[in-house]
Amino acid sequence: MPNAESRLRMYPRGFLGGDVRPQVERTADPYSGQVKKHQFIANDRGAAASYIAANPFIEGLYSDYVRNNINTEIFEFRKKVLEAAMGAFGTDSFLVWYLSQFSSPAASDLHNRFLSDTIKYISCGARDMSLETWQSLLVITDEGNNIGAIPEKTKEFFGVYNNGDLSRADSNTSLVDVIQKWCSKENGLEDLLGTLHILFGNV
Repeated sequence: MPNAESRLRMYPRGFLGGDVRPQVERTADPYSGQVKKHQFIANDRGAAASYIAANPFIEGLYSDYVRNNINTEIFEFRKKVLEAAMGAFGTDSFLVWYLSQFSSPAASDLHNRFLSDTIKYISCGARDMSLETWQSLLVITDEGNNIGAIPEKTKEFFGVYNNGDLSRADSNTSLVDVIQKWCSKENGLEDLLGTLHILFGNV
């Protein structure tokens, strides 16, 4: 199985994804200057990730979606989401992308749980927590890699049982196949776009 980790980079919440645009300068935090003018600052949760650039294609589409700037039911918008998704993961293999998250130095147990919840949605069209809740909880961690182990349910998703080797997985390995399955669920494209924003977008 090809190793695509060399083509991946870290995104603001600590997930790894395709390096769609090389970063040549620091990304300015559009809010920190205003926040620091106030006397009381509880916690600037995005400070650790403010220098990491988001995927501009994902952020543009997500912004159009949440602001209702475009009819999201039209074919052209849906096509753009699918094209952006194919580039955002940085590999043709959903399995390779998934396994790469376990080498992210900024991933935590919460990242693992989000990935598991996403795989649950792809499998059965339901989540344990809404994307809005996940969005508010997930931040980059500086505690080193403490993402934990791969859950058994996830191994079953990839067709591996009894503590088998995931490199021998025989189902849901292709990114194209997984995205097709994802979008076949009710509101699947919307869930895909919201997930892409969490994985590769701004905090």
